[in-house]
Amino acid sequence: MGLSCVNLSLICQTSDASIYYTLDGSSPTTGSFPYISGISVIASELVKTFAVKNGLNNSLVTSGNYIIDTSGLPAAPINLELIPE
Repeated sequence: MGLSCVNLSLICQTSDASIYYTLDGSSPTTGSFPYISGISVIASELVKTFAVKNGLNNSLVTSGNYIIDTSGLPAAPINLELIPE
């Protein structure tokens, strides 16, 4: 099979939270890539994410190791949870 691409969605249940992510295995910070829309994963990737919102503690860093599979099944979204201060 040829090269495949997966569009990965990140979801945070807290409205207006900002989500940041990395693809290089490092822990994300507010200086990392800001999540705006789907992330195109074209190779096996370790995606690390976290969310922030003023007045709330930052979410824990979550990660997902995505392995490209040409079977056509969609990737599961990553869910983030913010904890009030």
